[in-house]
Amino acid sequence: MGSINHYGNEMAADVPFMHRLRAAILYRNFTMRERINAALQEAQSGDNPQRLCSLRLIVAAIKDRDISLQARGQARMADDHICNLLQTLAQQHEAQAVQCELHADMAGAARERRQLDVVAEFLPRALDSGSVLAACRAAVEETGSNGLRDIGRCMSFLKQRYGAELNVTAAGAVVKNLLQ
Repeated sequence: MGSINHYGNEMAADVPFMHRLRAAILYRNFTMRERINAALQEAQSGDNPQRLCSLRLIVAAIKDRDISLQARGQARMADDHICNLLQTLAQQHEAQAVQCELHADMAGAARERRQLDVVAEFLPRALDSGSVLAACRAAVEETGSNGLRDIGRCMSFLKQRYGAELNVTAAGAVVKNLLQ
């Protein structure tokens, strides 16, 4: 017979798992900024200093962009802009890891990859190649595109519908092939 957890349910309970599960369910409705701040608070109480450092770098980059926007009289960054910033950070960490590997600094490369993993947690999952192809076909049909001059129309449709989940370079190549 399982133990009774604080939810009043009889389970062979792993209560920390239940906390993580409940947090994951609630986490889906958070904004990107709230998700990052929640992860930062969790990391501050944890025992992983590298993760904490990476999250602090992310928060600092967001605050830096917010300050520069406010200096120009604009509002704080929205989720899509934060996502773009995170994609840039991910690309920078990947490039830095490659540079470290070229200079035989495997410890530095491993550190950069760990930071990349933390950044990647907050990025939306990219569409796979089959989904990109299906999305591009749907975009061509729904926009009524029939020639290369309509690539821009299809791409703006795809960006609006899929946002950061879409690999724009791959989608552009697929749309071009479909419209030729």
